Amino acid sequence: MSGLVSGKLLLRQELETLTDGSDADALHTHPAIGATEFWLDANSLSNSASGATLTFQSKGPYWALGPTTTDSVVGSILIPSDWATLDVDVWWFNTNTNSGNVKWGMYGAAVADTESMNTLGDIEFNATIAAGSQWIIKVSSFATSVAVSGADMYKIWLFREGGDVSDTLNADNVGVLGVVFTKAS
Repeated sequence: MSGLVSGKLLLRQELETLTDGSDADALHTHPAIGATEFWLDANSLSNSASGATLTFQSKGPYWALGPTTTDSVVGSILIPSDWATLDVDVWWFNTNTNSGNVKWGMYGAAVADTESMNTLGDIEFNATIAAGSQWIIKVSSFATSVAVSGADMYKIWLFREGGDVSDTLNADNVGVLGVVFTKAS
C-alpha cells in the first residue's frame, strides 16, 4: 500500500497488504505500519504573521509568497518514536512567466513534550534557488539528517526573503504546495 490519505496527512509505507482488516482512516495509528514519510499540504500550513496568502485555484491550494518582503508559513508534525533523523523537502513553483532566483530560508526545531514551543530552532536551510517555468513544480531539499530522536514534534518556519538582493524573481509570487518530511534513520 502506498499513498494512503488520512485527513490532511499523507502516509507512505512499504507494506504491500494490511491483513487485519484496518481501514485507511486508522492507518496512521496502526502499530504495524511504519510511516516513512509525512506530507503537510498547503491546507496544513499556516501564515506566520506575514503577507503570505493561501490561494485556491483549479490547480489546487498553495501559499503565495510575495517578491518584496519576507513571507512565511509554519507547520509541524508529530515524530514517530522510531525516527532518529529526518529530511525536509519543499514542493513549490513559480506563479508567473518571469525567470530568476528565489531566496529561501527555514528554521526547524525538534521539540519534546516538556520543552517550550516558543523557539525558532536552528537555521536548517538558507539558500538561493533558480525558479522554474510557470506552474512547473520544483522539489527542493531544505534539510537532511536533522536529529529528532527523543522529540515528540518537529516544527518548521519556512520563508521567502523577497526583499533580499539575491531574490531576483522580482515581480512574481512563488507558490508553496507543501512540505514532505521523510525518515532518514
